[in-house]
Amino acid sequence: MGDQVDNVYELPMEGLNTSNHEYSIPINVWNDKLTDLYEASRTRDKLFVLLTVIQLICLSLAVAFIVLHFNDQIVGEHGQKGEQRRQREAGKSLTCSIDWVQFMGSCYYFQFKDDKPWDAAKDDCHGKGGFLVKIDNAVENWFLKTYIKTDSPYSVWIGAHDSQQESNFIWESDNSALTYTDWHQGEPSNRYNNENCVHMRESSDYTWNDYPCSSTESYICEKQ
Repeated sequence: MGDQVDNVYELPMEGLNTSNHEYSIPINVWNDKLTDLYEASRTRDKLFVLLTVIQLICLSLAVAFIVLHFNDQIVGEHGQKGEQRRQREAGKSLTCSIDWVQFMGSCYYFQFKDDKPWDAAKDDCHGKGGFLVKIDNAVENWFLKTYIKTDSPYSVWIGAHDSQQESNFIWESDNSALTYTDWHQGEPSNRYNNENCVHMRESSDYTWNDYPCSSTESYICEKQ
């Protein structure tokens, strides 16, 4: 019926790594089945052609399963390594020096015996490798108030101040704005026009109050 046509069924499958043992077996069988299909089509054996096509479909599914399984193994290994790395990072323990108290991700130094003005307290915290405490949330504030009440000092300096711009309170540790506050009712008031530093005051259940920075107070240092 015309010129002889090349046997397209005998063309090998390409694009897969046939050196991989898991791939090479089904691919070799695939090529053999293609050859059988070609021979059957020449002899017009319809039943054999049908059976061969079914076998090819099954082989296709088998190859797809192997590829997916292999990819899942790779992803799984990387995912497992990532999870192990996260667990190692989470497992790193915070070690606080002697006289420091650990809570969550910070160490705290409570100085209730040697009162200082705010600037001197800040310098002492820096000398200890930390900063005047920065209170980020209600949980941390609760912890500090609870600990303070075990000794009940008159008042305690924290790291907030508005010495750079009136009513614009920031933390001395990183100059960031306050995102959590626990002001006593009516505070901050700048009552004496020089209340630029913040302390926790006993008479108001250790809620926050602005106060002159020159006053000598107890204080809390923090380091992370």
